[in-house]
Amino acid sequence: NEKPIWDGKPFKGCLLIYGEQTISEQLIFSTVIQDVLKVHQNVALVINKRLKKLFQRTYENLVVFGDDEDLGNFDYVKHIPIGSLCKFFRHEVKNFDNCTEKNLITSSEIDHQVKLLFPKTEGLKIGISWKDFDLIKNSSKYLSNSDVSKIIEFGGNAFINLQFGDVSNDLMEINDNSMNQIYHIPGINYNENIESYASIIKNCDLIISIDNMTAHLAARLGKPVWVLLSKNCDYKWLEKTESSIWYKNVLLLRQTDKNDWSKIIGYINSA
Repeated sequence: NEKPIWDGKPFKGCLLIYGEQTISEQLIFSTVIQDVLKVHQNVALVINKRLKKLFQRTYENLVVFGDDEDLGNFDYVKHIPIGSLCKFFRHEVKNFDNCTEKNLITSSEIDHQVKLLFPKTEGLKIGISWKDFDLIKNSSKYLSNSDVSKIIEFGGNAFINLQFGDVSNDLMEINDNSMNQIYHIPGINYNENIESYASIIKNCDLIISIDNMTAHLAARLGKPVWVLLSKNCDYKWLEKTESSIWYKNVLLLRQTDKNDWSKIIGYINSA
């Protein structure tokens, strides 16, 4: 049962948290919300509209707005961008150790519907995402089709496409160059329908992804995630560590040489 959104009644002393930057940033910084709810009774969140239902379902004591809604009549006394929560709750690495963040909750009904579309094969169902179209001009940040073909080559596992955008030609090339193949779940617009996209991730046993929104969403859903990081990666992944301070369920696989994914691919194949 999804709780209703704000009913128009005033929230006494309400704190309004508003999402900023990309969906990836909103997801990673939302790991602090549970700590906020321990010290603030009346909290509202403005989040990307595509994430609204996931957050409504997950946080019973949080009023959630999509970023396309008019808050002109919503009364709050304090407001803060979601990334700035860290200066109060995550100003030292040790603050991450005992955090009790909830996993985002998908729709059980959509989960079931999506599962019916999965391939009926033995082995693991492994979701894979290899590009970020925001970084498409920086090829060192993502995998080539040849790299992906090598990753899916070994083992008796089924790989599930989690890649945003029109990658039909990529999938044909990848599958032609591998004895295995990547399955695409039909009838779902990954970019617009994040509810169903999240259910695809939920039905996977493992997620392999470069540093993009898929990696963050899968981590927030509590799935085991292997994140493939370029030599010069985002600061939030820190340095010289295979674990993430943000997500306990994430393994970080780092390039040792710029533009060279071969060692990481070798590790994945061995694993």
